[in-house]
Amino acid sequence: MSPGSRRPCRVLALLLLAYAGLASWYSLTVPLGEAPDEVPHFTYVRYLAQHGRLPTTAEEHEAFQPPLYYAAAAALTFWIEDDPAAPFAVRGNAYYDVADPRSPKNLLLHTAAESWPYRGWALAWHLARLLSVALGAVTVWAVYQLGRVLFPATAAIPLAMAGLVAFTPQFLFLSAVLNNDNAATAFAALSLWQVAALLHEPRPGRKRPLLLGLFLGLGLLSKASLAVLVPVAGLALVLAPWLHPPAEGQGEGAGPQRRDRAAILRSAALGLALCFVLAGAVAGWYFLRNWLLHGDPLGWTFVLETNARREGPLTLDVLAWLFRGVFRSFWLGWIGIAFDEIVYWLLGLVCLVGAAGFGLWLVRGRPSLPRATRWTLALLALHAAGTLASLLQWTATVLGTDQGRLIYPILPTAMLVLAAGWAWWAGERARGPVLGALVAGMLLLA
Repeated sequence: MSPGSRRPCRVLALLLLAYAGLASWYSLTVPLGEAPDEVPHFTYVRYLAQHGRLPTTAEEHEAFQPPLYYAAAAALTFWIEDDPAAPFAVRGNAYYDVADPRSPKNLLLHTAAESWPYRGWALAWHLARLLSVALGAVTVWAVYQLGRVLFPATAAIPLAMAGLVAFTPQFLFLSAVLNNDNAATAFAALSLWQVAALLHEPRPGRKRPLLLGLFLGLGLLSKASLAVLVPVAGLALVLAPWLHPPAEGQGEGAGPQRRDRAAILRSAALGLALCFVLAGAVAGWYFLRNWLLHGDPLGWTFVLETNARREGPLTLDVLAWLFRGVFRSFWLGWIGIAFDEIVYWLLGLVCLVGAAGFGLWLVRGRPSLPRATRWTLALLALHAAGTLASLLQWTATVLGTDQGRLIYPILPTAMLVLAAGWAWWAGERARGPVLGALVAGMLLLA
């Protein structure tokens, strides 16, 4: 490895170290339970650790969620026993008032049972939070790998993508607390990286379909909304042998065109089989269980039983509420936690400038882009569209969906658009400093 090729690796290592330090600090300083739905996520983990089976009733609010994240957290914490002197209890703060800016900011009351040195349920909670920190690091690394596949000659763009993800304040906040969206985001990023690698490698062999199947299966076991990755993966597996036809020996009685077509079809069929058989082996049991218990693979009746349902259609007012909430909480937003309004306007301007630059880069550079890159960008767009459509469907069904974390599986694509767009405006000479300033600005917000 040449010194020039080692430099991006060193920068990535620094980004990951900075991310780990910030996320760990957030994890230690954010009071337990003061994050999106963190209490029911933790009680799901406790249920698995104590009973060794999945909850089957609405007594656990998050029981409708696939179990991978919770099972991993339970495996980390099952050995920890509650301290009899400080039993597990969640007490609401009666003085909290969302409409009164002078009221206390904490939703819950916190006691010395949560203080250092951690013990009992508080120790289990903090250990489970470290799982989220690790999954966030996986996301940052996978986003860099995706960028490196798409921009192999421009190290600044993959590094900027990774840095923007790592230092997005809401991503740091979420990565520091207990929430299954961390697993969903990590496995979505890993799957999208494999999709890009599959389309770009001349001979992906069996490795890429198998890795894609593994990450897809783990993703489906993390959150059901990652089902939008299934058609993306299928299309990638069909496209890959068409973009890079497999080498075949000379057969008898068939022309080159027919032999090529047969080889492409065999390669696509093999890739599809390897990927989806492995994904089914990893996650299929859970959806079969749902079918047997609830009558459909997604357990939709159980989902509706455990969530507050929306009454009425998606009006323009509801859509405006959804857009505002999702945009703000994509960057930073939770009860009592928000930037000044001017910061959201500046972030919106940064997004608009980046999206415009990305569009111009696509229009002007499209003829020179490799076919594999064009198809990868199309599949990333399909994934983003499917994720946004699923959010609309979810919003039409239940309340409280104005949360940016619900679309975090498209973080890799969002940061790709920002980094590539600003790189296009900057030009070759100023690309490094401009993207570095963009990442540094995000770090200052963190």
